[in-house]
Amino acid sequence: MAALPSKPPPGPAINVYVFIPPLIERTVITNVDEEDFSTWRWIHCLEIPTAKLQALNLSRYPFRWIRYSVGVILGSWGFLSTSEEVIQGVDYDQTMLPTTTLVLYYHTSNEERARMFPIDPNFDRTTLTSSTHTERYHPFVETVRKRDTSCIFTNAAAEYCDAAHIIAHSKGDQYINTFTERRSRDPEQRDVINSRSDVRNGLLMSPLLHRMLGDASIAILKTPNFAMKTTDVDPLAGPDEPRWSFHCFREGPQYTTFTFPRQCSKACLSGSASNTPPDILFEAIYAIAILSYFGVEQTENDISAVWNRDFYSGEPMSAQHIEQKQFTYDKEDGDRTKARHGKERNEREARRNPDMMDLVMVFSSLAAPPRQVQDAHERAVRKRAQDKVSSWLSTSSNQSGATAV
Repeated sequence: MAALPSKPPPGPAINVYVFIPPLIERTVITNVDEEDFSTWRWIHCLEIPTAKLQALNLSRYPFRWIRYSVGVILGSWGFLSTSEEVIQGVDYDQTMLPTTTLVLYYHTSNEERARMFPIDPNFDRTTLTSSTHTERYHPFVETVRKRDTSCIFTNAAAEYCDAAHIIAHSKGDQYINTFTERRSRDPEQRDVINSRSDVRNGLLMSPLLHRMLGDASIAILKTPNFAMKTTDVDPLAGPDEPRWSFHCFREGPQYTTFTFPRQCSKACLSGSASNTPPDILFEAIYAIAILSYFGVEQTENDISAVWNRDFYSGEPMSAQHIEQKQFTYDKEDGDRTKARHGKERNEREARRNPDMMDLVMVFSSLAAPPRQVQDAHERAVRKRAQDKVSSWLSTSSNQSGATAV
């Protein structure tokens, strides 16, 4: 029997290693001088095939993009190096990818190690908030629609779009608060979000893009950032011009049609800094897309083990637990929606209905026997006649008195 053809060897790739604490429950570093970094270790974080990276065409400068990608995964800013001992050997202005496999190490300062708060590998965003079946999210949907007015990438009308949660509604308020608080670099913490239904946790997108955001097939790159300039993705833009760029990590002809955004298309975000998503949320969806397509499985397990307590506050996150949390959140939202609808219904009825005393008078007359109604009518007619006669007699008497004088 003829031998089966051997599998072609994998092409060159860029392998990136990161420095993280030992496999224990993670605690916040309060004093970097007292932290024993000798217990930390290098682990394999990303494996990026160069052919895949070149085909995606995400940035003109691939090493700047890699630096950014690792930084948003860890929540810690650092530098790439060809050595695990010192920072050396990476030219961020290089536009060409290596033709052989390359190993890089991501170095961070002690201060940045203290800030480290990696993206949750179980960043579950598969529960989508579609505006077609989410009456319980009505205030969130309407607020996002009012701010964005149309799909941020395709310009589709708001009524045909979904209000997508960046961090899933099922994660809860504590989750988004912890994540944004730990990732915040704003001294005033204006980018900290306390509610999963905050408008800053939403984007208006077509249903297709919403679904692809949910399975981490697409992400949004915000520039400039700590590693990249806006000219890295758009050479015609200013280097420090704020830009939100569309990145799709799937390949195929169906993702190059006129109905689908082009790679690096610019998002049209409306609103002000106070009601648009902060950079740290765009970093979150970008990080999970990178891990989904280029992450090493063991690294995801290690990150989950090290930061388990920070991510989940000691709660088990089994599928059953997530389902129970979803049920609880839905019930809470349902109760709030019922209360809101009851209030709105009462207000509508108050505007529409006549005064109750008027209704009492009307119903009392309708309820009277026919003979009683007829008698009342005849009495009213006689009274009007008597009033007219009395008025005439009074007038005649006054005129007679005046003539006699």
